Amino acid sequence: MPRLLAALAGVLLLSVSACGGDDSSRTDRDTAADTSADTAVPQDTVDDTADTAVATDTGDDDTAADTADADTTPDDTDTSAPLAPAGSPCSAPADCASGACLGGDAKVCVDLCDGAADCPEDRPACLPTSDAAVSVCASRDDVAGLPCAGDDACAAGATCVALDDGVSRCVFACSGGGGCDGDATCDDGVCVPPGGFGCTLLAAATGATSPCANANEHGTCQGAFRCTAEGAGSCDAATPAVEVCDGADDDCDGTVDDVDCDDADPCTVDACDPDALGQCKHTPAAGAACEDGDTCTQGDICTADGTCVAGSPCACDTAADCVPTGVLHPGCVVATCEGTPGRCVLTPTNAGGACGTPDACRVGGTCDDGGVCAGLTDTCDDGNDCTTDVCAGGACTNRPAPVGLGCSDHDACTTGDTCVAGGLCIPSDSIPCDDGNPCTDDACDPATGCVHTNNAAACDDGDLCTTGDVCQAGACHGEDLGCGALTTACATGTCTARGCVAVPTAGACDDGDPCTLDDTCADGRCHGTALDCSDLDTTCGEGTCVAGACVAPTRTCDLLLRTQQVSAAVERAPAAGSHGLDLSVGHTGPVGRAANATGLLAIFGFHTLRLE
Repeated sequence: MPRLLAALAGVLLLSVSACGGDDSSRTDRDTAADTSADTAVPQDTVDDTADTAVATDTGDDDTAADTADADTTPDDTDTSAPLAPAGSPCSAPADCASGACLGGDAKVCVDLCDGAADCPEDRPACLPTSDAAVSVCASRDDVAGLPCAGDDACAAGATCVALDDGVSRCVFACSGGGGCDGDATCDDGVCVPPGGFGCTLLAAATGATSPCANANEHGTCQGAFRCTAEGAGSCDAATPAVEVCDGADDDCDGTVDDVDCDDADPCTVDACDPDALGQCKHTPAAGAACEDGDTCTQGDICTADGTCVAGSPCACDTAADCVPTGVLHPGCVVATCEGTPGRCVLTPTNAGGACGTPDACRVGGTCDDGGVCAGLTDTCDDGNDCTTDVCAGGACTNRPAPVGLGCSDHDACTTGDTCVAGGLCIPSDSIPCDDGNPCTDDACDPATGCVHTNNAAACDDGDLCTTGDVCQAGACHGEDLGCGALTTACATGTCTARGCVAVPTAGACDDGDPCTLDDTCADGRCHGTALDCSDLDTTCGEGTCVAGACVAPTRTCDLLLRTQQVSAAVERAPAAGSHGLDLSVGHTGPVGRAANATGLLAIFGFHTLRLE
């Protein structure tokens, strides 16, 4: 062992030496060079001369450490991002290699041009923009799909065509399924790019537009379709609405405030009221000619308060020249022409008698003491809550009611009905008919309102203890979920919030094993105590239970006597003056007893004999 330890020590000593433990001269040079380089690096504040000196390691081969210490980054390195090429998003001209950033909300780097000769091969078309003084270089892909108002807005041989989506775009013609660039396909004589026509960033930046319209039951408003920075487009046409007095052409028919404000009164000037949105204004027309309704007056004139007054009595030659008008009824007065020159005199008559009327819009009356036919029924009601119905001059006049007045459009499915200009009754919303019942189909009848019809749809009654839920008579019903399959001697199948579960029960049970006693339910299972047959155990086996009875083991035992080899030794004991001899007998294993299958024991010991 000392010799082995000495050998290992020699090997270790040799390994340490081989690792360079004795290279003191090179270590000193490295340390000096590294220290010099590290000291010189922070002083690099003027130019790159010091950096070149530091990076040269003339001491040894330890270049990895020295290179890490050396400051090899030039002080004047330009780390700014490269300028963006044409077609790239930008925020200012300084971002673009071309020095031109075009657009409003959507900006893009472009190459400006005066003609195709100014453009590169990949963007050979000089494309006009919405600013007639500016054109930009574009590729055929930039031109294809560009919104346009005419062929002069396109380039590179494209034409302006109205497509199925209602937008006019620059397209390239094709025939026979070919003649299109790249992945574009020929569809109905037009090259269509993959994914269809959309809005490019260049299209949004150049402000290209196409005519578009917005139409509904009130009219049609024209506008312009234009692309957005998000790659989508929209039509800026207004939405047509009911014309009201608001100083605008609401229904886009070319006329501002073309609503019916005529109140059929010659003593008023009728117009939209600029101070009351949606309402008409009726200004008294003082001095205007009018007719007071009396044929026996002439030169009738409007007063400052809008009333028509008689000018002067008119002459009559006979009673036939005197026709009662206004509140006087021909059947309730007697007309005469009196004096020279003649003047009409109307005398009440037929008081209490029935009177007809020259006005077709008034019927059924009785003459009173003043010559008026009283109790006349006006038949001018047009059934529109948003008109004021008047019978005058033998005819009905239905004037628009004030804006904002409540009304009924006679549709039970609408709500919030309100009068607007022009005598129209417009609802603000539809009544909700959803009763929240999945077992009814909800609809609305304009005559009666909401209608809920029972259906037979599948549903969920919210009861986990039912299955096959279906609508019946407007309610959801399901069949009871059978849980009997989970019922045993120690558990009852029961439906709970979790569905069918086996609920444990207590009490005696039968586990079906005749070799158990006192069977009892526990945790939903039947458990019994095993029958004890240990009193039949023998050295050859254990008592077992068979069909409910204990049975002794039937296995036989084999007798086996284990012996151990012993040895004897004779040794002479030459004691002085003695001729004795000691004899020892022993065994080669430990002292003890050996058992065999029959249980018999063989005991071994030592025996010492002494022979004299």
